Amino acid sequence: MFRKNAFRISILTLVLFLAGDVVMAADYKLLESIPGFFNSGDVVDLPQLLSAIYKFGIWTVGIAAMFMIVIGGFMYVSSAGNTSTAGSAKNIITDALIGLVVAMAAYLFLYVINPDLVKTSLMTEVSPSVEAYLYGRGTPSNEETKKIIEQLGVNDLADEILKSGISVSGSGDCKDAGGNAVTPRSNLEELKAGKPMTACNSSCKTSGTPCTQKIFASGTRTMLKAILESHQEGKKFTITSIAGGQHTGKSIHYSGLAADIVPASSNLSQWNDYVAGFISKSAFPSQTFCDKNGYVAKKNGVFDCTGTTKNGETANHIHIDFRNS
Repeated sequence: MFRKNAFRISILTLVLFLAGDVVMAADYKLLESIPGFFNSGDVVDLPQLLSAIYKFGIWTVGIAAMFMIVIGGFMYVSSAGNTSTAGSAKNIITDALIGLVVAMAAYLFLYVINPDLVKTSLMTEVSPSVEAYLYGRGTPSNEETKKIIEQLGVNDLADEILKSGISVSGSGDCKDAGGNAVTPRSNLEELKAGKPMTACNSSCKTSGTPCTQKIFASGTRTMLKAILESHQEGKKFTITSIAGGQHTGKSIHYSGLAADIVPASSNLSQWNDYVAGFISKSAFPSQTFCDKNGYVAKKNGVFDCTGTTKNGETANHIHIDFRNS
């Protein structure tokens, strides 16, 4: 029986790791704690859950094997010459050892295929050569860089943005319950640490309502990837808002699916290229535009950064929206 269970656990381990590289992360808030892994209320994604299942499976095989070896040893010592009991004890010990061998063989098999498969973290680590591309310490290849970024997880993407040279605002008009400013930098630091972002509300500036929401959406990854790719293409800009700041009541910012950027160039015609670039990277076309104070810049009734808002003002930032990602 133990041999069969060990074999099943080994097969499950193999399936989990093969699935780990192709599954997309989806966040889920736990209603109950999982002892030894997560607390109630934690927001986790599928790779984290698969990693926990893998660890549990390895622990189960090891503990069960040790327990059965102890039982078999005790039976063998106390058999007192009873060949039937001694034979049963030997079978138990043999099955336990076979179970361990099968589990270790599955581990070795995965390690030979790809050492990354047996890491307890399913996020891809960044090699020095990759860092050279991401941080501009080499000649960047857009296609190669794009493939590298595709493999990164959300926490890795946030970390890369913070280290890449992209200008990220560290100031904000709104504060969390602890009195700390909620800024694009603080949002990225939260994601880097594997935590949901602190989101604000439509009265955080005018009424001083504290920012208490904790949010994360799977589309956040697409947004961060688009920001990093745009930087690698040579576009220079400052991120002025993600989930913080005061926006309209139901702003998509407060779902973690939008960001505001200000291009380094003051040439508004170039801003149109930024808008088109983000739309090509899965930004929502009808909600990605140049605006000021929530009013879209238009020219001849069409979205155009060189135009003006309905108040006759020119745009002061670009709003990028990833609600459909």
